[in-house]
Amino acid sequence: MKSRWIVALFALFAMLAPAAFATVTPYPSYPGASPSVSFKVSVDGQPVYVNRFPTFNQFQWMDYASFSMTGKVHITITSLVNDRNVITCYIRPLAYGIQPQISGKTVSFDLDQPRYLLVFVNEKPTFQSVGLMLFAEPPEKNAPKLGDLNVVNIMNYKVDNTGKTLDTDKINQAIRDVSARTGGGVLFFPAGVYLTGSVDMQSNVKLYVDAGAQIRGSRLSADYHAPPAPPGSRPINRAFFIFNNRASCKIPVVCTFMGEDSEH
Repeated sequence: MKSRWIVALFALFAMLAPAAFATVTPYPSYPGASPSVSFKVSVDGQPVYVNRFPTFNQFQWMDYASFSMTGKVHITITSLVNDRNVITCYIRPLAYGIQPQISGKTVSFDLDQPRYLLVFVNEKPTFQSVGLMLFAEPPEKNAPKLGDLNVVNIMNYKVDNTGKTLDTDKINQAIRDVSARTGGGVLFFPAGVYLTGSVDMQSNVKLYVDAGAQIRGSRLSADYHAPPAPPGSRPINRAFFIFNNRASCKIPVVCTFMGEDSEH
């Protein structure tokens, strides 16, 4: 009899353990961010900020929400688009086999590991459709910190972190300076918005864009340039980030890069 109770207790613990050890950390929005008018997201009951991300077409957008997680979590998405209930919901990639539950204006499903997902509510899953991007990340380990010996604060270069001033030259100078250090290092972007044109990455440099920070691309095409094309090849298009014959350069982020619609 005792052995049956022990087996039952182990089985109960096995069922409850994933939920008991689940953690969720919503990522903050960047300064000046606009909340989504289409979706609301919560994970295990915690609200997660949904950033509005309009494109060049006012009738097409792909809003996004970011958070870190461990264990098994429950995600709820509420549609804010008019008074229409949710009829269909497609979650991609298909390989993950996520089957959402639909109730009224909400969609819900479980996630047992970090994933990047595209969610289409009342839309077919096409490139032209309106959707929601969900970035479920694992918790960050050994994140760089201001004050570490190999970490350089971009604010030391007197950049504008409100996104109102183009700081391409200062950002690229900081990258070159970090690269010139013995062993390179980390260029740290604290919370804020940093406006730039083409960013020329250098060897042995890691860009670290902290939560609540955004590197925003200029809207002027003249602020971008192309990397040199190999002899005899076709010209290369202008680029936001340029990695040209570089080694050991990284851009791990917990926030966003945004390229805006260009104007000539």
